[in-house]
Amino acid sequence: ASRFRSSTTSMTSALPWPRALLLGGLAASAATSAASACPCDELLLSGLDAARGHTPGQVYDGSYSLAADAAAGEHHVYLRASNGIYIYYVEQEQVWVIGANVGNAAGLAVNAEGGADSGCPAALPSEWAVLGTVEPSVNLACPFSPPLPSPPPPLPPSPLPPPSPPPLPPP
Repeated sequence: ASRFRSSTTSMTSALPWPRALLLGGLAASAATSAASACPCDELLLSGLDAARGHTPGQVYDGSYSLAADAAAGEHHVYLRASNGIYIYYVEQEQVWVIGANVGNAAGLAVNAEGGADSGCPAALPSEWAVLGTVEPSVNLACPFSPPLPSPPPPLPPSPLPPPSPPPLPPP
């Protein structure tokens, strides 16, 4: 714990979100989920345009697709190709970030609340900090849930027991 305290103090002065948000992320357990733990090939972002003073749906809000050539450690990286904005995880700070530079902990929005080490950003609480203030209207969703796997085929009926042998004649 002391290892985090000293680095937290130095990190918080340079980061654009409240210290309490960073500490919430550090209090969470270390990220152990592999990228495959997130079933979302696409994320739908809403609320960030309004939080940043733009017309909703015009700049940042919309669909983000799984970036084919990018990963942030064990986490997926998502890209909105129309503007080059990413959704990615920064392992060192244990935060999810919406921003232009994968790996940079300072972005347009940051989620460092408990659970921020989730393997899937769509599973995070809506605790995105925008310009240092939590904006509950910023939300990520997995628009299309993957199909559930097919159930296993039914087991064949158990075979009937073999017929009993005929009784032996008395001796």
